[in-house]
Parts: sequence; C-alpha cells; structure tokens
Amino acid sequence: MNLYCEKDRETGEYQHFYSNKIAVSMCGAKKCDIVEVIVIESTEEDCTHWAYKDLSIEEDEKEEKYQFLYQMKKIVEMCSPDGFKSNIQAGEGAIVPVVIKEVSS
Repeated sequence: MNLYCEKDRETGEYQHFYSNKIAVSMCGAKKCDIVEVIVIESTEEDCTHWAYKDLSIEEDEKEEKYQFLYQMKKIVEMCSPDGFKSNIQAGEGAIVPVVIKEVSS
C-alpha cells in the first residue's frame, strides 16, 4: 500500500501518513519533506511502525487498508476508546507490525 508522509530530514523518521500530499501538508509538512512510501506488513522483530489493519475493506477497494501508523503499538491502541479490542474480537481489524519503505522518485 502506497501513502504519503513527512520525512524528518534530521532523524529520517516518517510521520503523518495519508493517501495524498495535501493532507500531509495540512500537518505542517513542507513540500520538500513529503515523500511517497510503501507500507509492508512485517514481523515484530523488524518492524519500524505499527498500524491498525482494517479487515473489513476488500482488497480491490481503493480505501486505505492500514490506518493509524505510529512507531509504538501503544499509540495505535490509543486511537480507539477500547484499543480496537471490539474490532479485533469481531474479526474486523488487527494491530500489525509494518515496515515503511520510501519509494524512489
């Protein structure tokens, strides 16, 4: 899944993930700091971020499958009043480790 985000030029960290550049810029990112990345599901050992994976979205739909991308799992859990527990129990989603890779331009 490809998204756009802000890349911190000093630390190399990625933040503010959205499906378009305008949304990233609304978080205060400068145009030169917005990069395209691919989100790849990973294992806990080599993950760079955590994300909520929406399992209710079909593969062929254009909606985002990964949402709430953060470097810590606990921050993803904080994006839902119950930590996504009800969604996970219903089989509608999962919190998964992911790797963020910058797309070469």
